[in-house]
Amino acid sequence: MPEQVGSFALVLHSHLPWLAHHGSWPVGEEWLHQAWSGSYLPLLQLLDELADEGRRHLLTLGITPVLVTELDDPWCLRELSTWLGQWRIRAEELAARPDAHLRRLAAAEFTAAEPPLEQVATTWRHGASPLLRRLQDA
Repeated sequence: MPEQVGSFALVLHSHLPWLAHHGSWPVGEEWLHQAWSGSYLPLLQLLDELADEGRRHLLTLGITPVLVTELDDPWCLRELSTWLGQWRIRAEELAARPDAHLRRLAAAEFTAAEPPLEQVATTWRHGASPLLRRLQDA
């Protein structure tokens, strides 16, 4: 039997309230969109890749009912797509600025917006539940 190296615990805590139809600022839907694009999309993509590699029994994942409901909600999915598209448009507008450092920032932001846009348009079309079910089954 291989020598056991140890264990590691990473606890991601979320207690986002229901944010659908709460506007965008200062803590409305934009809060959900930022968390979704910066945390949930990359996390589930990584977990999906690990499952595709045949990795099993790696973690326990718990998601609050409010959060999973928002990640499945058609309104929230549409609004996330819109927000991601606006992120890319803001980057394009920034690219037109005369300052070189702003153009570099614009390129980085444009590049950062592309993967979430693609994921939402394809993998996340029906929300988080189908993805979570697939991971649970794997």
